[in-house]
Amino acid sequence: SGGDIYWSPSLVSSKGSSSASIELTAYVLLALSTAPTANDLQKASKIVSWLTKQQNSDGGFSSTQDTVVAIQALAKYTSKTFNPNGNVIVTVSKGKDTLNQLKVNEKNRLLLQKMPLPDIPGEYDLHIEGTGCVFIQSVLKYNEALLPRPDTFSITAKIVNCGENAAVFYLNIVVR
Repeated sequence: SGGDIYWSPSLVSSKGSSSASIELTAYVLLALSTAPTANDLQKASKIVSWLTKQQNSDGGFSSTQDTVVAIQALAKYTSKTFNPNGNVIVTVSKGKDTLNQLKVNEKNRLLLQKMPLPDIPGEYDLHIEGTGCVFIQSVLKYNEALLPRPDTFSITAKIVNCGENAAVFYLNIVVR
């Protein structure tokens, strides 16, 4: 799909990222990363591309099971492709204005670096310079007010009349 490689347990092409597709694809990546050839690593990079697109903004996937397998597979792949001398500078700009530079080097390569984008919607440019591999993800979160909907079930109870004798009273129950 779009140059990426993934597997789906169903015979019908799955465009979505079902938990089963993520887990199955991660197991294939894990197998390819165990004793890889150059051809295996080239194929694995297309699998990694698809898997990382399925990650949510917290770094997980659809379920606990597929998250565990996918992270294990990505870690195995990373251990085979890791370059300790990586040094990358990611420059984020809007038009001619530089908004931020994120530097990834040996000391902070495992550190999550975040930056807010000031104008949404907006067009931003990334310029990546150096040697190494970085994972860049953009996340847009928003809240949408829910429309009020009528209650589907309601029950109310009210004491209507309680005379001098507290042992006898009338109770009005309304069920909708």
